[in-house]
Amino acid sequence: MKKNYFWHNQTNKRNYLFMSKIITVFALFFSLLSSGQAQKNVVRLPIEIWNEEILLKVMVNDIEGTFIWDNGFTITGIDSAFAEKCNLSKPKGKLLATDGNNKKVELVEGKCKKISLGTFEEKNTKIIVLNTYNFTQTKSKAIDGLIGTTIINEYNWYFNFDSSFVEISKKPFSNKGLELPFKIIGGSLNHQIDLTINGYEAPCRIDFGYNSDDIIMNIKGAAYFQNNKASEAYGITSFSVSGASQMDTSYIVKDNYTFKIANQNLGFLPKVSISPIHNNINLGNKFFINKFNVTINCKDKKYILSERKMPEKLNSDKSYGLKILLIDNKFYIGKLSLNPNIKDKKLALMQEVAEINGKTHKDLIDNYFLLKYQKDILNNNEKMVLKMANGTIYEFMPEYDEER
Repeated sequence: MKKNYFWHNQTNKRNYLFMSKIITVFALFFSLLSSGQAQKNVVRLPIEIWNEEILLKVMVNDIEGTFIWDNGFTITGIDSAFAEKCNLSKPKGKLLATDGNNKKVELVEGKCKKISLGTFEEKNTKIIVLNTYNFTQTKSKAIDGLIGTTIINEYNWYFNFDSSFVEISKKPFSNKGLELPFKIIGGSLNHQIDLTINGYEAPCRIDFGYNSDDIIMNIKGAAYFQNNKASEAYGITSFSVSGASQMDTSYIVKDNYTFKIANQNLGFLPKVSISPIHNNINLGNKFFINKFNVTINCKDKKYILSERKMPEKLNSDKSYGLKILLIDNKFYIGKLSLNPNIKDKKLALMQEVAEINGKTHKDLIDNYFLLKYQKDILNNNEKMVLKMANGTIYEFMPEYDEER
């Protein structure tokens, strides 16, 4: 009998199409299954850069708060007002710590039932209760706490600052970029990386909570810069858990020195601030955030830096020669530097200022807005006009601080 090849071929074709659909369905099923597994292993959260700090949403006992990501801070800190809001059991212990201003502070220590980062949960974790206003210097932005290394070191982190998100994983990320090994040191659990400055080896703590100059170091670090010129400033330099720093002299080195991090040459020189108030050597977050998207693989102790597609505009190296602070609803000169603006002017620390460009403390309601305003007009190369409490008026244009 003659075979009907047309019918035979059509039957094979239908069988082939049926099997193809079965394979597609199974492929889709396994794809969704693996996708679900990936979602369990990696959490993506939006981040915000505010005052050059990394902010993310954290759930504390199922109440959402805004926290600073700070690997220069050991134990996770919760603001006292937010602690009441999220029904935190009353802490009983006391902890003596050294803050970012190198001051000893006594903090209240306790435990938190649950802290959640997306689907990742930390239970019965140690916390401290503090007043976040002391270092944020604003009440207009609710900062509910800080995520410290006791939680940070349990995970791996990929910060994409171009797209404003962080991915958190229990497994190290395999991202590409410049690899920088680090160590986790002592009971502080801080990240330490090796620097080489002018040929000297200088172990350094990485501190994403420090948002002023790129590198800060104790006055002993001046020995690394014996042949370098530096500008000088005197006054209050920073805010931390204890509030404002004490008044002291700081020295700023900007160029004409050699620098490597983890034996790698990055092709730029960070700004270095040297002062008695600083504790050891710390590498601030501006060193990273302005130029790189950053992977921090805590499990295999490695930073991976990839260049940002949209790097941040760097702040001007010029200054007005002074910085104004708000204290008890009045403006005062809180910092002075060696600058052409200051010559032949009768200016002194803690001298009262009535207005800045016509603005009073009612316009610039706290130190966050006041400092931001000064930074903005400086970066725009605008004139600053001060009306002093005694009626004297001074005008300033951005100038480079003198070095010696």
